[in-house]
Amino acid sequence: AHEGADQNAVPGDSPEDSIAAGLERIVTCDPIAARMERDIILVGPPGHGRTSTAAKLTRRAAVARTAILPIAADLDGTAGGAQLAAYLVHVILVERIDRWQVNRTARAAGHRCVIDLPSINAFDQDDMDSLQDLIQVVRAEPVLVMSAEGHPEDQADAARIFARAGIRRAILTKLDIARRRGGAISALSSAG
Repeated sequence: AHEGADQNAVPGDSPEDSIAAGLERIVTCDPIAARMERDIILVGPPGHGRTSTAAKLTRRAAVARTAILPIAADLDGTAGGAQLAAYLVHVILVERIDRWQVNRTARAAGHRCVIDLPSINAFDQDDMDSLQDLIQVVRAEPVLVMSAEGHPEDQADAARIFARAGIRRAILTKLDIARRRGGAISALSSAG
């Protein structure tokens, strides 16, 4: 080891503990509780795992004996409801932006909603404008769902664009199969 390389490490720390301590300095973890405090909208590029994340959050809430209402926002007609229904028994399908009173009704009944949006391409201004409109209409917290796979520069660019749209939290998917995870962590860190 060279001089000054481990100034913050405690003698006897394992490499895993040192790495965990380093990650804690660059990425803040703010998990989504099983008993969500507010509705969330899952946003992100195609194939990054929004729908399976919606299903997992819904099942986790059920295990915690709390109700989350899964909503598939099939605004682009790509059968988002059918995909989510493949994971879950009960799904609400919203096909038009003027039908968002469903999450207000659920909220009034004491339920929270997890809303699975169609894919959003961060590099398409029309998609980002639509996302901004939806965030205003739905009044739920947008959460980015981002795969740990992919080119680090593309991940960083997309994360910064989503951060400028007001997204403050992200869920990393495919951590179990990505060989190189540093790009995704760096992307989230650099985007704040």
